[in-house]
Amino acid sequence: MKIWFQSGGTYRYEKENGDYFLEEGKHLELQCNRAARPGTEVYVTGLPRFAHEFSSYRFTEYYATAQVFNNMFRAQQDGYNAFIIGCPVDQGLTEGREMLDIPVVGIFQSVIYAAAMLSNKFAIVCQSPHLMERYSQKVESYGLRDKFAGAYWFNTNSSETYGSYNNPDSVLDRFIATSRKAIEDGASAIIPFSNGTQTLAYKAGLTQSGIDGVPVLDAVSTAVKAAEALVDLKPLGVQASRKLCVYGHPDRETMLRIFKTYEDSFRMDYDCLH
Repeated sequence: MKIWFQSGGTYRYEKENGDYFLEEGKHLELQCNRAARPGTEVYVTGLPRFAHEFSSYRFTEYYATAQVFNNMFRAQQDGYNAFIIGCPVDQGLTEGREMLDIPVVGIFQSVIYAAAMLSNKFAIVCQSPHLMERYSQKVESYGLRDKFAGAYWFNTNSSETYGSYNNPDSVLDRFIATSRKAIEDGASAIIPFSNGTQTLAYKAGLTQSGIDGVPVLDAVSTAVKAAEALVDLKPLGVQASRKLCVYGHPDRETMLRIFKTYEDSFRMDYDCLH
C-alpha cells in the first residue's frame, strides 16, 4: 500500500524556499513510518510555495488548496492508494473526494472524529488566534459542536515552534499550561495543532503519556491509520458517497472540459487525465 501525505509546508522544496520546514518534514516522515503497518509506504511532501501569512488569512488558503489539487492528481497517477491532506484545516478535502477515485483523508477531520469516540469533550490547542477561530469553524462544519470543549491558543509563533525541536521546554511548558486550562474547562482529550505544535508534542512523548490522565492525540498517526482502513474497506464497498452535492464524481470528459474552461486563469496539472 502506498499513501501520499501532503503537508502544508515546503518540505522537499528547500532549494526554492529555504529549509524552514526541513526538520519538521523529517519528523513527519518518522511519525508516519512508525504509525504505518508493515508493507505500507508513506510518502511525505510539502507544497512548492508557502506564504507565512497562511495561518492568518483565509484567502491564502485558496492558493495552498490549488497546489494540493495538483498533487492529488499526481498521487493518483503515480499509483498511490490513498491521499492524506496534512494541512491544518483539510484544504481541498471535499473537492478531492469528488475528483479522485482513491480515498482522501483529512488530518483534522480524522483526529476530531477519533477524539469524539475517545472522550466526552475534546479541545484543540494551537498557536494563533486565527487558527483557533478556523478550527472552531471546522469543528462546527463537521457536526461535532456538542463534543467540542473549545479551541485555545498559547503565545508562540511558527518560527519559535519549528526551531524548538531540540530545546522544547519553553514552548512545551506553555502548551501544557494551556492544555491544563482546557482540561479545567471540561476537556477530556487534547488535540495539538498546527503541524509544528503536534510534531513537538509527539517528539516530547506527550501523545504517549497524555496530560493529567487526559490523552493528547497524535493527528498524524490517526490520519495514517484512517487511510489504511479506508483502502482496506474500499473493496468491501465502503467508500465516499457519489450522491450529487455530497462527493459527486464527475466523469473524465467532464473534468477535462471544466479544466479547459478555466485554464487561462487557474492552472491545474491534469495531464494524467488525457
